[in-house]
Amino acid sequence: EDGRGNPSAHVPEATLARAEEAVGTALELDPNLAEAWASSALIRSFRGQYDRADPLYRRSIALNPNYAAAYQRFSRNAGGLGHRDEALAAAEKAVELDPLSAIVNTDLGRALVSVGRFAEAADRFRKANEIDPEMPMPYRQAGVLDAYARNRFADAVPLLQKAAELDPDNPLLEFFRARLYFDLGDDVAATGVIEAARKRWPGHAAVLMVSAEMHM
Repeated sequence: EDGRGNPSAHVPEATLARAEEAVGTALELDPNLAEAWASSALIRSFRGQYDRADPLYRRSIALNPNYAAAYQRFSRNAGGLGHRDEALAAAEKAVELDPLSAIVNTDLGRALVSVGRFAEAADRFRKANEIDPEMPMPYRQAGVLDAYARNRFADAVPLLQKAAELDPDNPLLEFFRARLYFDLGDDVAATGVIEAARKRWPGHAAVLMVSAEMHM
Protein backbone atom coordinates (compact mmCIF):
# COMPACT_ATOMS: atom_id res chain seq x y z
CA GLU A 1 0.00 0.00 0.00
CA ASP A 2 1.09 3.57 -0.44
CA GLY A 3 1.57 6.19 2.23
CA ARG A 4 -2.11 7.09 2.15
CA GLY A 5 -3.27 3.57 2.72
CA ASN A 6 -4.33 2.88 -0.83
CA PRO A 7 -3.76 -0.73 -1.80
CA SER A 8 -1.26 -1.36 -4.57
CA ALA A 9 -2.92 -4.23 -6.37
CA HIS A 10 -0.06 -4.94 -8.80
CA VAL A 11 3.27 -4.54 -7.07
CA PRO A 12 5.94 -5.75 -9.51
CA GLU A 13 7.59 -8.99 -8.43
CA ALA A 14 11.00 -7.38 -8.85
CA THR A 15 10.02 -4.79 -6.25
CA LEU A 16 8.83 -7.48 -3.87
CA ALA A 17 12.03 -9.47 -4.41
CA ARG A 18 14.18 -6.46 -3.53
CA ALA A 19 12.09 -5.81 -0.44
CA GLU A 20 12.37 -9.45 0.57
CA GLU A 21 16.15 -9.29 0.29
CA ALA A 22 16.27 -6.17 2.45
CA VAL A 23 14.00 -7.73 5.06
CA GLY A 24 16.14 -10.85 5.11
CA THR A 25 19.21 -8.75 5.81
CA ALA A 26 17.40 -6.94 8.63
CA LEU A 27 16.39 -10.24 10.23
CA GLU A 28 19.94 -11.56 9.99
CA LEU A 29 21.07 -8.53 11.97
CA ASP A 30 18.20 -8.71 14.46
CA PRO A 31 15.95 -11.79 14.38
CA ASN A 32 13.72 -10.22 17.04
CA LEU A 33 12.83 -7.14 15.00
CA ALA A 34 9.02 -7.07 14.94
CA GLU A 35 8.87 -4.55 12.10
CA ALA A 36 10.94 -6.82 9.86
CA TRP A 37 8.70 -9.82 10.51
CA ALA A 38 5.64 -7.70 9.71
CA SER A 39 7.29 -6.53 6.49
CA SER A 40 8.14 -10.10 5.55
CA ALA A 41 4.51 -11.02 6.12
CA LEU A 42 3.30 -8.06 4.06
CA ILE A 43 5.38 -9.19 1.09
CA ARG A 44 3.61 -12.54 1.19
CA SER A 45 0.23 -10.82 1.54
CA PHE A 46 0.98 -8.82 -1.61
CA ARG A 47 1.70 -12.11 -3.37
CA GLY A 48 -1.62 -13.51 -2.20
CA GLN A 49 0.15 -16.00 0.08
CA TYR A 50 -2.11 -15.27 3.04
CA ASP A 51 -1.53 -18.62 4.71
CA ARG A 52 2.25 -18.11 4.63
CA ALA A 53 1.92 -14.54 5.88
CA ASP A 54 -0.22 -15.49 8.87
CA PRO A 55 2.49 -16.96 11.16
CA LEU A 56 4.86 -14.11 10.31
CA TYR A 57 2.33 -11.51 11.43
CA ARG A 58 1.75 -13.53 14.61
CA ARG A 59 5.49 -13.57 15.28
CA SER A 60 5.70 -9.80 14.79
CA ILE A 61 2.86 -9.24 17.24
CA ALA A 62 4.41 -11.62 19.78
CA LEU A 63 7.67 -9.69 19.60
CA ASN A 64 5.96 -6.31 19.94
CA PRO A 65 2.35 -6.46 21.20
CA ASN A 66 2.10 -2.66 20.89
CA TYR A 67 2.91 -2.48 17.17
CA ALA A 68 -0.32 -1.16 15.65
CA ALA A 69 0.73 -1.65 12.01
CA ALA A 70 1.24 -5.37 12.58
CA TYR A 71 -2.34 -5.73 13.86
CA GLN A 72 -3.67 -3.63 10.98
CA ARG A 73 -1.93 -5.70 8.33
CA PHE A 74 -2.73 -8.93 10.13
CA SER A 75 -6.39 -7.89 10.06
CA ARG A 76 -6.31 -7.54 6.29
CA ASN A 77 -4.51 -10.83 5.91
CA ALA A 78 -7.00 -12.62 8.16
CA GLY A 79 -9.77 -11.16 6.03
CA GLY A 80 -8.07 -12.62 2.97
CA LEU A 81 -8.17 -16.01 4.67
CA GLY A 82 -11.86 -15.58 5.46
CA HIS A 83 -11.21 -15.33 9.21
CA ARG A 84 -13.64 -12.46 9.76
CA ASP A 85 -13.84 -12.52 13.55
CA GLU A 86 -10.07 -12.64 13.87
CA ALA A 87 -9.75 -9.81 11.35
CA LEU A 88 -12.16 -7.71 13.37
CA ALA A 89 -10.37 -8.38 16.67
CA ALA A 90 -7.02 -7.40 15.15
CA ALA A 91 -8.47 -4.23 13.61
CA GLU A 92 -9.99 -3.23 16.95
CA LYS A 93 -6.63 -3.74 18.64
CA ALA A 94 -4.92 -1.61 15.99
CA VAL A 95 -7.34 1.25 16.65
CA GLU A 96 -6.84 0.87 20.39
CA LEU A 97 -3.09 1.32 19.84
CA ASP A 98 -3.29 4.03 17.16
CA PRO A 99 -6.69 5.76 17.36
CA LEU A 100 -5.64 8.75 15.24
CA SER A 101 -4.54 6.76 12.21
CA ALA A 102 -6.89 7.20 9.26
CA ILE A 103 -5.91 3.92 7.60
CA VAL A 104 -6.27 1.98 10.86
CA ASN A 105 -9.79 3.37 11.32
CA THR A 106 -10.60 2.60 7.70
CA ASP A 107 -9.51 -1.00 8.08
CA LEU A 108 -11.65 -1.36 11.19
CA GLY A 109 -14.53 -0.13 9.08
CA ARG A 110 -13.76 -2.75 6.44
CA ALA A 111 -13.65 -5.48 9.09
CA LEU A 112 -16.99 -4.30 10.49
CA VAL A 113 -18.51 -4.48 7.02
CA SER A 114 -17.35 -8.08 6.69
CA VAL A 115 -19.37 -9.09 9.77
CA GLY A 116 -22.44 -7.08 8.78
CA ARG A 117 -22.09 -4.22 11.27
CA PHE A 118 -22.78 -1.58 8.66
CA ALA A 119 -23.73 1.42 10.81
CA GLU A 120 -20.57 1.05 12.90
CA ALA A 121 -18.53 0.68 9.74
CA ALA A 122 -19.96 3.91 8.33
CA ASP A 123 -19.01 5.68 11.56
CA ARG A 124 -15.43 4.42 11.22
CA PHE A 125 -15.15 5.64 7.62
CA ARG A 126 -16.40 9.07 8.72
CA LYS A 127 -13.87 9.05 11.55
CA ALA A 128 -11.08 8.22 9.12
CA ASN A 129 -11.94 11.19 6.92
CA GLU A 130 -12.19 13.48 9.92
CA ILE A 131 -8.60 12.49 10.67
CA ASP A 132 -7.47 12.80 7.04
CA PRO A 133 -9.96 14.61 4.75
CA GLU A 134 -7.67 14.06 1.75
CA MET A 135 -7.61 10.27 1.96
CA PRO A 136 -9.76 8.74 -0.80
CA MET A 137 -10.18 5.21 0.55
CA PRO A 138 -12.71 5.94 3.34
CA TYR A 139 -14.92 7.91 0.93
CA ARG A 140 -14.85 5.00 -1.50
CA GLN A 141 -15.55 2.41 1.16
CA ALA A 142 -18.39 4.50 2.61
CA GLY A 143 -19.88 5.05 -0.83
CA VAL A 144 -19.88 1.38 -1.76
CA LEU A 145 -21.26 0.53 1.68
CA ASP A 146 -24.11 3.05 1.39
CA ALA A 147 -25.05 1.88 -2.09
CA TYR A 148 -24.80 -1.87 -1.91
CA ALA A 149 -25.25 -2.76 1.75
CA ARG A 150 -27.49 0.02 3.07
CA ASN A 151 -29.53 0.82 -0.08
CA ARG A 152 -28.64 4.50 0.21
CA PHE A 153 -27.73 5.00 -3.42
CA ALA A 154 -28.22 8.78 -3.45
CA ASP A 155 -26.01 9.18 -0.38
CA ALA A 156 -23.28 7.22 -2.12
CA VAL A 157 -22.98 9.58 -5.09
CA PRO A 158 -21.10 12.46 -3.38
CA LEU A 159 -18.89 10.01 -1.47
CA LEU A 160 -17.70 8.28 -4.62
CA GLN A 161 -17.38 11.60 -6.41
CA LYS A 162 -15.13 12.87 -3.62
CA ALA A 163 -13.04 9.70 -3.77
CA ALA A 164 -12.63 10.13 -7.54
CA GLU A 165 -11.56 13.76 -7.11
CA LEU A 166 -8.90 12.74 -4.61
CA ASP A 167 -7.72 9.73 -6.63
CA PRO A 168 -8.22 10.68 -10.30
CA ASP A 169 -5.89 7.99 -11.64
CA ASN A 170 -7.91 5.07 -10.26
CA PRO A 171 -10.12 3.45 -12.94
CA LEU A 172 -11.91 1.34 -10.34
CA LEU A 173 -13.50 4.49 -8.93
CA GLU A 174 -14.93 5.29 -12.35
CA PHE A 175 -16.28 1.75 -12.47
CA PHE A 176 -18.02 2.25 -9.12
CA ARG A 177 -19.39 5.64 -10.15
CA ALA A 178 -20.72 4.39 -13.48
CA ARG A 179 -22.26 1.33 -11.88
CA LEU A 180 -23.90 3.52 -9.23
CA TYR A 181 -25.44 5.88 -11.78
CA PHE A 182 -26.60 2.86 -13.78
CA ASP A 183 -28.27 1.35 -10.70
CA LEU A 184 -29.90 4.72 -9.96
CA GLY A 185 -31.40 4.71 -13.44
CA ASP A 186 -29.35 7.70 -14.62
CA ASP A 187 -28.14 6.20 -17.89
CA VAL A 188 -26.89 9.56 -19.19
CA ALA A 189 -24.54 10.10 -16.24
CA ALA A 190 -23.45 6.44 -16.29
CA THR A 191 -22.66 6.60 -20.01
CA GLY A 192 -20.71 9.83 -19.59
CA VAL A 193 -18.53 8.35 -16.86
CA ILE A 194 -17.88 5.06 -18.61
CA GLU A 195 -17.15 6.60 -22.01
CA ALA A 196 -14.59 8.94 -20.46
CA ALA A 197 -13.07 5.96 -18.63
CA ARG A 198 -12.93 3.88 -21.83
CA LYS A 199 -10.99 6.64 -23.57
CA ARG A 200 -8.55 6.98 -20.71
CA TRP A 201 -8.16 3.29 -19.83
CA PRO A 202 -8.98 1.30 -22.98
CA GLY A 203 -9.14 -2.40 -22.29
CA HIS A 204 -9.35 -2.13 -18.49
CA ALA A 205 -11.39 -5.12 -17.28
CA ALA A 206 -13.58 -3.23 -14.80
CA VAL A 207 -14.41 -0.50 -17.31
CA LEU A 208 -15.27 -3.05 -20.01
CA MET A 209 -17.42 -5.04 -17.57
CA VAL A 210 -19.68 -2.18 -16.52
CA SER A 211 -19.88 -1.01 -20.13
CA ALA A 212 -21.10 -4.46 -21.15
CA GLU A 213 -23.67 -4.52 -18.34
CA MET A 214 -25.04 -1.15 -19.44
CA HIS A 215 -25.62 -2.44 -22.96
CA MET A 216 -27.31 -5.71 -22.01
